[in-house]
Amino acid sequence: GMAARNARDRATTRLRIGHLPDLLPATVSRAMQAFGTSTPRVQISLETGAALRLLGEVRAKRLDAAVVGLPAPTSGLRATSAGRQQIVAALPVTHPHAVGPAVSLDRLAPDRLVVLPSDTNPAFHSAVVSICRDAGISPTLVAVAEARVEHALLAVASSGGMALLPESAAARHVAPGVRFVPLDAAEPAFDTVVVTHPDSENLATVGFLRALARADRPAAVAAPQRAPI
Repeated sequence: GMAARNARDRATTRLRIGHLPDLLPATVSRAMQAFGTSTPRVQISLETGAALRLLGEVRAKRLDAAVVGLPAPTSGLRATSAGRQQIVAALPVTHPHAVGPAVSLDRLAPDRLVVLPSDTNPAFHSAVVSICRDAGISPTLVAVAEARVEHALLAVASSGGMALLPESAAARHVAPGVRFVPLDAAEPAFDTVVVTHPDSENLATVGFLRALARADRPAAVAAPQRAPI
């Protein structure tokens, strides 16, 4: 009855995290994994959405945390660093530059670039525009109809064009006929943050942010062991 249901609700706390379709940095994935392993009673639920909608959901306390790129209108919310993201090019495997370790945008000089809709991840969209400007190129940006990385990759594979995506999208998606090549610009494209409500009483949120701070630190390098004589 009621008592059993209450006990069950206490036993499973929910941690609701929103992220952009093309953005789930490795630090956030590692933090979720570490936090989930150490607190199995917390159920993590994920959803994707455009940046402004996710920020609104955190403000309304319908989401406990959201992963977005900067700049973003985060005033009144707490923002915790989730690292920096490079931009990668998604190229058809047949493209002459698809085999290299890195490629420069001015060498590629695309006349069309496939991207996700600009309101999905505005920080990334701005970074793409400024990278193109810096490279002295002005390609037509072709946005896929739906904010899905898979659709951008299908467009690349089927049209032989190219797409630009954050590195975390490349780490989480594979597509036949498409290869990801980092842009050789030395500068990371944009900063990412995990945004939470400053008045959150959810202990799971606090625990998750702690796990994030640990995941963001570079792994300690173990001292080399001396070989036995």
